[in-house]
Amino acid sequence: MLKQLACHLLYAIPGQTGGPTWDLEAEHPNIPWEEVLDPSKVLDHECNWGFTGDRLPTIPPVNGDPDDASPMVHAGADTAGDEDSQVRLDGTASDDGGRPETEWSYTAGEDVDAGTTCVFTDKSSVDTGFTCTDDGTFTVTLTADDGVNRPVSDSAQVTVKNVAPVIRVTGPEEWSVHPVRHEVSVRATFTDPGSNDTHTCKVTWDDGQVSTFSATDGACEPAIASTMPE
Repeated sequence: MLKQLACHLLYAIPGQTGGPTWDLEAEHPNIPWEEVLDPSKVLDHECNWGFTGDRLPTIPPVNGDPDDASPMVHAGADTAGDEDSQVRLDGTASDDGGRPETEWSYTAGEDVDAGTTCVFTDKSSVDTGFTCTDDGTFTVTLTADDGVNRPVSDSAQVTVKNVAPVIRVTGPEEWSVHPVRHEVSVRATFTDPGSNDTHTCKVTWDDGQVSTFSATDGACEPAIASTMPE
């Protein structure tokens, strides 16, 4: 009955969904909340799921027993954290027949670089950790299954922030002297928690010129001719 009431309230929003509505029917079979509250689906079934014939589409019931309700699941609030650091997910799930089985999954947003991977500390626990090898926006989804009804899911957004690398210059030695137009071996090592990141090294010389090259294996190590004038 609660789902019928919620559906009819949504259907009656002027200019958004259907229009005036009044026929609450408690005997309708149980269906998932996402089918009750999705405006596009509301326009299809008009809050009259379970009917057959040409007038309205048929939505398969969740189960044949109105006393066995679908699980309730919540993925928690949207959250954020740093790349390669654990982000805490605090979901909840319950069912009138006892605690349902749960499982986390994720999808990467369009702003996530190819090759990025994420792991859950325990994908079957409602409270778990989520760690990614690169920054970007990820959708995490918690799905609950009570073994009777169709599984029910809820999602939250995780924003993973980029962390700047830490660099240490090891060569040339400070205040060392080099002949004009001779090669100078520049070396620096760095660490970065974002294991999926790519890196570019840039050397700015005293005369204002800039040398740019790709990093290799966590190091910047080219042999560059000095550009200082004679």
